[in-house]
Amino acid sequence: MRIVGVTPATGKNPGTQAYRLAPRSVLIAVICGLIQACAGTVHTVSGTEAAPAPMLAADDLALFERLQAEYALQAGAGEQAADRLAKAAVLSDDPKLSLSALRAALNAGRATAAQALLARWRQLQPDAPALTAYAAAAALAGGDSDGAHAAADILGSAAEGRRRLAEALRWLPSLERVLPFVEARVERSGDAEAWMHWAAFARDRRAPETAMRLAAVALQRFPADARVHAFRAALLRERDPAAAVVDLERALELDPASTPIRMSLAHALDAAGNAARASSVVAGIRPASDESVNAAIAYAARAAQPELLRAGYRQLQELPGQHPPQRLILLGNVAEMVGARDEAERWYRQVPAGPQYPQAQLRVAALRYSAGDAAAALSLLAQLRAGGLPGRDALVRSYLLEAEIRQRSEGIDAALRVHDAGLHMLADDAELMYARALLFAEAGRFEEMERDLRRMIDLDPGDADALNALGYTLVDRNLRLDEAAQLLARAERIAADSPALLDSLGWLAYRRGDLDTALIKLRAAHAVLEDAEVAAHLGEVLWQKGEHEQAKAVWESARKLDPEHRVLRETMRRFQP
Repeated sequence: MRIVGVTPATGKNPGTQAYRLAPRSVLIAVICGLIQACAGTVHTVSGTEAAPAPMLAADDLALFERLQAEYALQAGAGEQAADRLAKAAVLSDDPKLSLSALRAALNAGRATAAQALLARWRQLQPDAPALTAYAAAAALAGGDSDGAHAAADILGSAAEGRRRLAEALRWLPSLERVLPFVEARVERSGDAEAWMHWAAFARDRRAPETAMRLAAVALQRFPADARVHAFRAALLRERDPAAAVVDLERALELDPASTPIRMSLAHALDAAGNAARASSVVAGIRPASDESVNAAIAYAARAAQPELLRAGYRQLQELPGQHPPQRLILLGNVAEMVGARDEAERWYRQVPAGPQYPQAQLRVAALRYSAGDAAAALSLLAQLRAGGLPGRDALVRSYLLEAEIRQRSEGIDAALRVHDAGLHMLADDAELMYARALLFAEAGRFEEMERDLRRMIDLDPGDADALNALGYTLVDRNLRLDEAAQLLARAERIAADSPALLDSLGWLAYRRGDLDTALIKLRAAHAVLEDAEVAAHLGEVLWQKGEHEQAKAVWESARKLDPEHRVLRETMRRFQP
């Protein structure tokens, strides 16, 4: 171990003063205090002669400097941190510390220090694989472009060399030096992968124009390389989805067997609003897999294309091997979507005991009820609970489904009894309380509804659904509008874009006589939520503003989707007797 003399420290370290609240500040302060105390201790010999200054291990001093560097970094003082790390690197024999100090010097723009630290690192670890890459970065930091290129040439054009060079260049903050260097490196290369690599580097350094320029030139040089078209599409995806689709279509022409290109094209098509085409593209992946077929089905469902759904259903059935539980669940789901309910039940009944079993059996119960056999559905739910449903979620789903069945077959009071039983088993469960509150509202039992919603808010003040439901109920009944406004404002801070909340805010504005604000909010809600109650509210505001034909059009469109909706029918009756 090397030992060095230490001169007594004087003055205050500004870095130390700035970190009284650092997580390890007490321990670090003790260590630093001991080091400085030792450095400042003087022993007397023979009454008048001072003893030599005590000696500290270089590693101890290196630790001290590293701690000070950490303080400086936390304070955002990059140059001070670089200085401290440089001192630590000189004191330590650890090559990793030299590399850390070199990176800090490059990042702080200390070109001379970077060269010295590079030499120190080379001395300690002459065979370090990344040395040449950092030599290029250090040369570039000092304005020696030729030296940087010479070092980069030693790295070669292989992917590993490019990766190391890019990692070193990331520590240089000056894009004015880095980007021209990168473009010059690319110009020397006849490899499409090199062009894509450095274009991606420019993108990651937040230089999108350089990235796009490199990608465009790469397309000119390698027009038959599907990867280059796909890469530029990735750059274009957010700024110009339609252009990304064009590039990916071309990439698919060049490499029709590429699964990644097909998946990327489908994603871009869906983003551009063509989910049907997206479904067809991924359906063409061979061999088909759970991932590709699931994607095809999801896009088909989004496009509301029954024929594509049926094609996905056939593909799913034809996947090789024994169907695992998750696939059986999806088979049942898709069978329901295409109207094959008997087949759906058959798939669900094949799900073995395990994590997916409760979900499958709950779907069987729902199918039994939809087939007109409420008794069988209720019997199955009772059996499932008697057997011990694992986990809260399955138990809650069972109570919600039973309540829905009993409400439709026996009435609201029967459904409320189910929720009471569920809340006896799962006290204060938010989903069950919320569902019961909505039933109370439907039954006109507003005090009990308010009790449940307030209990939910007490348990979770950030429950936007409960805040919105209570606020909306007060607005709809035209009661305590100031309190309702406060509740809705709290919900808005949590879920500002919720269409249900926008409807509530619009209805509040209407109650207060602000028709313009009401119209803005309700139109925004109606644009994303095809709900009969939202349509009823929007139509009423339009009517009150004299836009009678628009109001009628909104109501009629909603009535086609939900002809029996109570609020919609009552609203239309009031204005169109």
